[in-house]
Amino acid sequence: MPITYYQSDTEVIIGDYVQFKVGLFFWRGWQPGRVMYVPGRSPKIPQLEFNGLGWICVRGDRMDVGAVIDPVTQQVRKTVRFVKRTDDDLTQTPSDFVFEPDN
Repeated sequence: MPITYYQSDTEVIIGDYVQFKVGLFFWRGWQPGRVMYVPGRSPKIPQLEFNGLGWICVRGDRMDVGAVIDPVTQQVRKTVRFVKRTDDDLTQTPSDFVFEPDN
């Protein structure tokens, strides 16, 4: 079952442009970012896949954000919303990618 955006049939793909909200920084509103990691599509990173749960990673200007995937619906929580998809070079997680939530 593919991972999709909240209440959508749009599949989450590496390189997608998205907007996201971070609970701790709710006052900043929606922030721009790009999907860098998707479980099942990216080489496994233990920080983003464990105990039967998975997270996508969105890289924003100031930080990386892990957005949990609902294990029943396989949808990303509503804190991430799809903006657009382009045909550029980012189609897979870079080999030197490191999840850095505290940039």
